Amino acid sequence: MPQRSEQKFLLFLDGTGRLIGLGPGAPESLEPFLTGKIGKPFWECFLLPDSQRMDSVLKAVLTEQKIQPTRGALAVGKSGAECTFEFTLMSGRENKASGILVHASVGVGEDHGSLARLPEATLARLMEFAKKLNLISDMDPLVAMVCQTAAEMTQSEIVVLFLRDRMTGMLRVAGHSGMPEDLTDIAIHEGEGLIGRILTTGKSVREGKPPSILELTDPVHILAANSFMLVPLAHGHRNIGVLAVFSKQENYFTEVDLLTTSRLADLSIAGVVRSQVNRDLERLEASTRMILDEAPMGILAINSEGRISLANPEYISAFHDGATGAADVIGRNFFSSEIVLQNGLSQRIVDLLQGRSFDWEFDNFKLRGGRRMSYRVQGKPLTTDVERVVGAVIIFQDISTRLKATRALEDSEQRYRKLFEASRDALIVFRGNGQIIDVNHVAADMLSYSREDLINASIGILAPGSVEARIFQVALDELDEHGHLARREIVLATSEKEKIPAEITGVRISEDVFQIAARDVSDRVQLERRLMHSQKMEAIGTLAGGIAHDFNNLLASIMGYSSLLKETAELSPETTRAVEAILSATMSAKELTGQLLAFGRRGKYQVRPVELGDLLGSLRELVMHSTQKDVEVRTHVPGGDVFIMADRGQISAAIMAVLINARDAVGGDGLIELSLRKLRLGGPFEDMNLTVPGGEYAVIEVADSGPGIPLDLMDKIFDPYFSTKSNEIGSGLGLAVVDGIVAHHDGYIAVDPRPGEGAIFRIYIPLAQNQEELRQQKRRSAKPKTAQLPFAELELPAANADKEPGRRRVLVAEDEELIRNFCKTVLTRRGFDVEVAEDGQAAIEIFEKYDGQFDLILLDMVMPRLNGEAAFRKMKAIRPDICVLLSSGFSEESVAQDLFTMGVAGFIEKPYDVPQLIKEVDRVLSAS
Repeated sequence: MPQRSEQKFLLFLDGTGRLIGLGPGAPESLEPFLTGKIGKPFWECFLLPDSQRMDSVLKAVLTEQKIQPTRGALAVGKSGAECTFEFTLMSGRENKASGILVHASVGVGEDHGSLARLPEATLARLMEFAKKLNLISDMDPLVAMVCQTAAEMTQSEIVVLFLRDRMTGMLRVAGHSGMPEDLTDIAIHEGEGLIGRILTTGKSVREGKPPSILELTDPVHILAANSFMLVPLAHGHRNIGVLAVFSKQENYFTEVDLLTTSRLADLSIAGVVRSQVNRDLERLEASTRMILDEAPMGILAINSEGRISLANPEYISAFHDGATGAADVIGRNFFSSEIVLQNGLSQRIVDLLQGRSFDWEFDNFKLRGGRRMSYRVQGKPLTTDVERVVGAVIIFQDISTRLKATRALEDSEQRYRKLFEASRDALIVFRGNGQIIDVNHVAADMLSYSREDLINASIGILAPGSVEARIFQVALDELDEHGHLARREIVLATSEKEKIPAEITGVRISEDVFQIAARDVSDRVQLERRLMHSQKMEAIGTLAGGIAHDFNNLLASIMGYSSLLKETAELSPETTRAVEAILSATMSAKELTGQLLAFGRRGKYQVRPVELGDLLGSLRELVMHSTQKDVEVRTHVPGGDVFIMADRGQISAAIMAVLINARDAVGGDGLIELSLRKLRLGGPFEDMNLTVPGGEYAVIEVADSGPGIPLDLMDKIFDPYFSTKSNEIGSGLGLAVVDGIVAHHDGYIAVDPRPGEGAIFRIYIPLAQNQEELRQQKRRSAKPKTAQLPFAELELPAANADKEPGRRRVLVAEDEELIRNFCKTVLTRRGFDVEVAEDGQAAIEIFEKYDGQFDLILLDMVMPRLNGEAAFRKMKAIRPDICVLLSSGFSEESVAQDLFTMGVAGFIEKPYDVPQLIKEVDRVLSAS
C-alpha cells in the first residue's frame, strides 16, 4: 500500500477572517473549490468538531492567544477532506492585526506536497522570514528584506523585486540586492521580454543558460546573467509582480532553489500588498488632511453615536467660538451643539445615521449670537462593506453671497427670458465677431439645431451659400453701421442645409452685442408660388382646352373629307396612300388633342369603379414589354381589392406616363418599383411641398433607381412642353397631362426628387365609398363574357342612288362650315334630306319652319348665338319626341347629364370619319 503523507499549502486571511489568497501546493482536487471561496469567511470553508467553532478559533488568533494546531475537514462533498491548520498572526501599523497566515496540510495517498520536498532547515528559515515580515509595514525595508533573504537562501549575486505600478501598469524595480544603482530605473511593459511574459502567464521559470534570442533591453541581458529564476507574485486572480534571481554562472540554480524562491514569493505577497495599502493610506491621509485644512467650507465627521470624530479648521472657526483646534471639539456630542438645536437638525441627523443622505439650503441659518446666514448643509452616511452605518460626514457651505447674486441675476434673467422665449420670432444674439451667444427655442426649432449647437457657433453658418452669405453680410454690416436693421428678406440655412426664406430685423443691444429677429415666411412664399403656379396652370389649361376644341373642329373637317375621299373616289394607289397618311396624321393629332383636353380637365372621362390592383398588374406587363431586359420592374400590391372612382383609361394613361418617365430615367439597367397602399389621414398631411387634405386615399408610388431630379427643375416638371428629353423622345406634355388627370380625379401628386438616388412619384386618389360592396360586385361579375363582334364595314350609296319612299329629313346644326358641309354631303349620299344651320338660333328657325318635322337633329354643343343645349331644350318644348344626336369636341361626360334623361338619343365626339358618322346616325334612328 502506498504510504499516506501530508500535502502542505498556504492560505491567506485578512484581518476579519476572510479568505483572500491561496498559495501554491494545494491538491489539484481542492484548488477549484478553494479559489471559489476567496472573499468568503474562513469558517464557511471548513468543518470542525461540535465542541469548536472556527470563528472562535480565529478570534483567539486575532487577540494573539496561542492556539494549538486545529484539525478539521474541508467542506467539500458529503464527507469532506481531513485537514490540519496552524495559524500565524500578521501585524501591521501600530501592531494592529492585518491578516492571518494559515499553514494547512491535508492527507494524500502519495507524497506530492511541495513543502514536504524542502529541507527542514529551509522550512524553518521560511517560517522565521514570515514572522519578521509581519513586523514590517513600510514598503522599502520590506522589499529589501525579501530580496536579501532570497539572495541568501539561493546564494545568488543579484535579486530584483519588480512590482506593477498601479498608475501605468508597468513593472518597475521596487527593491533589489546586488543590482547596480544606475540600472534601477528599468521599466517593463506587461508581456514585454522574459519578465513581462512571466507577469502575463503567471508561470515560474528556471533557466541554466541565457536564451539564444534576447532583446538588448531585457534585464537578463543588461545584468549579464547566465542563470536566472523568475517567479510571479500573485494576489487573488492578478499577478502584481515578479521576483527575479540572477547568477553569472551557468546551470547554477536547482529545483529546490526554485521551490524555495516560490515559497518565499508566496510568503511575501501578503506583506507587499499590506505595505502598498499602508503607503496608499498614508498618501491618502496626507491628501485628505491638506484638502480638509484648505477647504473653504466646514467639514465635520461624527460616529454612529453622534459624537464628533473629525472637524476641519473652517468648521471650527465658523461654529465653535473659542476653540483653538480640532482637539477642543473631538468627542463632543453633535446633537447637543447649538447649530443643531437652533436649526432643527436633530431629526435630519438621526435620519442620516440611519443611512439617508440629505442636501438642504437654509436662507436663515442661525449661528451663535443671533446671527443669520445662508448655508447649504449636506449629509452623507459612512457605511461598511456590509452596508452598516458607522458614522456620517456633514458639510457646511456659506452661500449667502452666492444666493444674493444669484437671485438678482435670476430676477433679471427671468424677465429677459420670458420676453425672449415668448417671442414668435426666432431671436439670435451675437457678438460683433459673429459669435452666437444666445438663441430662443423658436430659432433652434426653425433652424433644426439644438440650442447648445448654436451657442458659440459663428452666425455665418446660417447662410446657405456664397450668394446668400453676401446678402446676409450686407444686412449685418448695415446693422453694425446704423445700430438697427429694417425689415429685409434673406435666406437662412438649417442644420440639414435646407433653405428657409425669412424676414429679419435687427438692433444693437450693447457696444459689441447685437440681436436679430427672424420670421420664417416659407408658408407665405410657398403659398404665393402655389397660387402663381395654380393661376398659370389654370390659364394654360383654359387656353389648352379652347385650342383643343377649335383644333378638334379642324381635325373633324380633315378627317371627314379625307375619309369621304377615300370612300367615294376612285383613287390611284399613290393617292390612296396619301389619303391614308392624312388620316394617320389626323389620328395622331387627335391623340395630342386628347392630351390637351385632359390637361385642361375637359377631356374624355367615364368615371366608374376601378380596382387598382388589377390595373397596376396589367400596367406592369406593358412596361416590361416596352423596356430592356436589364430593367427590373417590381410591384408591391396589398392583398384585397382597392377601388377608386375614376376613368380607367385616363388614370391608366397617367400611371403609365409616370412609369414611362421612370423607364426613361433608369435607362438600360436599373429598377422600377410600383407599389400600392391605402392611407387614412386624420388631417392635412405634408408630403414634400404638397399638402394633402385629410381623408382615405389609395397611394400609388413609382420609384426608380435613376439619377433623380435636379432640385432646380422641380418647379418646372409639371409645366406643359417642359422636357429634359430630346424632341425625338417626348413632347413634354407627359407630366403636365398626369397633373391634369390626377387633379380631375380630386387627387394629388407629390414628387421626391432624391438627386443621385432616384425619384419617387406618389399619386393620392380618394378611395371609393362602399369598398366591400364593390368587392362583392366584382366577384359576382367575374364570369366569362361573350366577345362582341366588330361592326361590319359600312357601304356608302352612290350619289344618284334611288330614293326610298318617304325619305327621312335631318337637320345639321354646326357652326364650322367645313364640318357642316361634310355632314350634309355624307348624309345626302346616304339618302337623307338634309337641312343645315350655322348656329343654334338658325337651327330653331329652320325647326319651326318645318313644324319640327325632322327625323333627326345633329346638334353641335358649342355654337354662337344659341348653344346646342339651349337649342335642344327649345326643340324639346316644340316636339317632345324629337330624336337628337349631340356632337362636341369635348367628352360625353362634359355634357349636362340631364339632357340624356330628357331624351337625347346619342352622342358623337369630334373628330369623326364617314363610317363613324353613318354608324351613329343609323343607330339612333333605328332605336327611335
